Amino acid sequence: MLLKYQIQKIVLICTISIIPIMFISVGILTSFIELKFSILNSVLFLALVYSIYTKNIEYNKHINNNLEEFTELSLGEASYQEVYKFCEIRNSSFPKLLLDDSDSIKAYTIKNSTKQYCIVISNGLIELINKDELKSVLIHELAHLYKKDFFYTKLIKLIMFILPFVLLFSKIKNETLFTIVILLLLLVISILVQNFLFSLFQKVIEYEADLIAGMYLGATPVITLLEKLEIKTIPMTEVKFSKERFFPSHPTLKNRIKKLKQI
Repeated sequence: MLLKYQIQKIVLICTISIIPIMFISVGILTSFIELKFSILNSVLFLALVYSIYTKNIEYNKHINNNLEEFTELSLGEASYQEVYKFCEIRNSSFPKLLLDDSDSIKAYTIKNSTKQYCIVISNGLIELINKDELKSVLIHELAHLYKKDFFYTKLIKLIMFILPFVLLFSKIKNETLFTIVILLLLLVISILVQNFLFSLFQKVIEYEADLIAGMYLGATPVITLLEKLEIKTIPMTEVKFSKERFFPSHPTLKNRIKKLKQI
């Protein structure tokens, strides 16, 4: 099953990469657009890149300020030997573990200001689960690191940036209402398909991380963890006007449990 998820990830990355090429090819072959480089377009592109870069810096500062407020946790190696063994087998060190004092229920992995990966676990989640379920949370997060999911996610986001880049250096030929409408339709369809495929990719990496944790620790603690989360989680059908509702980054907990029961 791990091989199946790996193949799915490769197929999705390749498909997302092809979409900008298809958009350009259809536009040029049908004589709707032509690529045109100019000083003005170059300045606009650099301004766009600079804007994204500064926003990214501000976001990282905000994240690091939050991380500094979290308490560092220390796991007893004897009690959590399976977790440390998982890292040892893969020749990697255990990331820094941080406690978010909030009552929210969440766990995630993020880089700090020194580019070191940290696993953040909320107090609300720790109070909800037992030790074996906490191990499954940690293995799940470590599986994302082991499979380089964060690198591939950033790669896809970079690929998705190609489309607006192409549009910036494109000029519509024969600017009629028909050509403009067709071009806009192509653009909207391309963006929607890219977001849909990216959502599928994110779901695949979650299934894969669940499977790795289930194969390593046994499916039972992972399933009981997800069942507890299912009780506490607000269904996406109750969330209105959110990108997460239309292009979710995670599969439903029900589907994740179903997959694990197939191990």
